[in-house]
Amino acid sequence: MAPMEPTTVTTPLPRAASNASPILLAFAPRGVASPGVARHGAGTPGVGTPGVGPHGVGPHGGAPDLAATTAEWSILFADIRGYSGIAEQLHPRVLHGYVDRFLVAMTDVIVGFRGTVDKYIGDAVMAYWGGASADNAHAERAVRCALALVDAARRVDQALDAEGLPRLQISVGINSGSAHVGHLGPLPCRTPTILGDAVNLAARFQSLAGALGVAVLIGERTVALAPAYEHRCLGLMKIRGRLASARVFEPLALRRGLSVKSVSQNVRSYPEIAPDEFRSALSHLDVPDLRLDL
Repeated sequence: MAPMEPTTVTTPLPRAASNASPILLAFAPRGVASPGVARHGAGTPGVGTPGVGPHGVGPHGGAPDLAATTAEWSILFADIRGYSGIAEQLHPRVLHGYVDRFLVAMTDVIVGFRGTVDKYIGDAVMAYWGGASADNAHAERAVRCALALVDAARRVDQALDAEGLPRLQISVGINSGSAHVGHLGPLPCRTPTILGDAVNLAARFQSLAGALGVAVLIGERTVALAPAYEHRCLGLMKIRGRLASARVFEPLALRRGLSVKSVSQNVRSYPEIAPDEFRSALSHLDVPDLRLDL
């Protein structure tokens, strides 16, 4: 598959209010400022709020306005598998602490891989890499981050289990493609975010990962941009609401004896799983937002 040339469209956005909303500040997670408030200088990756990172520096605190940008990005979604059952078991205050420990651990990893945390969605975290000024390393960095998230989640799970709390497993989805980063919402709550079909597909991959019983699921474009990894092709999926089907892969490990820079662009992946295996595995699952074309 030929690499897609990023297209950049830059439009200045209106400046948000000079002061952060007191409501947003009051409800920000510990150690994290309100949406749109940078803890570091412009363009500096670090622990910020959702919407703050290398590509999401907010307009407050002397940081420059975010410019609306359409380019190629790698988008990641990660959430807690079986969260509804966990929420049913725990007191709301205990559940809040449970989710907070998960999100703090995931955010630390994402920031460590120079990702931008876009937002928290209940028990899920959304992040992205890339942009017009980035090279194709954004996909490889996202895949490396996803595998590190799984390891971090295992460590959190061990601590939770020792305290008698429900076990923690996660599902991660990654997709690469054209998307638009810009502000949404009225002032003073205007927040940077990323939108596009590529983003929606990443969220679908995350849901599908849980249904297929794999920790991480990625799209074909991400595979093409991250050839340093071995991948297992899990088949061609038709997702309800979309005209085009999507081929999905499970990333396995770095290829032996090869660095990211030395790997050929010819991607080799493991053989596809037979459709009958999917039908057997998925026959008892209820995944209302996905329709499998098998």
